[in-house]
Amino acid sequence: MGINSGLSLITASDEALADPGKRAAIADFLKRLNKANDWAIANPDAYAQVYAKLSRLPLNTSKSITQRGA
Repeated sequence: MGINSGLSLITASDEALADPGKRAAIADFLKRLNKANDWAIANPDAYAQVYAKLSRLPLNTSKSITQRGA
């Protein structure tokens, strides 16, 4: 199981995928997203700290949230 809850979707229209520039940008985004997910799984404490900072939640709360997504 990964960190993503599975409650979201990433979609692209046929029109966007037919455009070489947009297709490349979408592929780059997906690679970056996977890299970020891999980092978060490998670094759960650091991920919780980043999540706490961005969400402005207490670290203990952030750890609970990020652990549930793992």
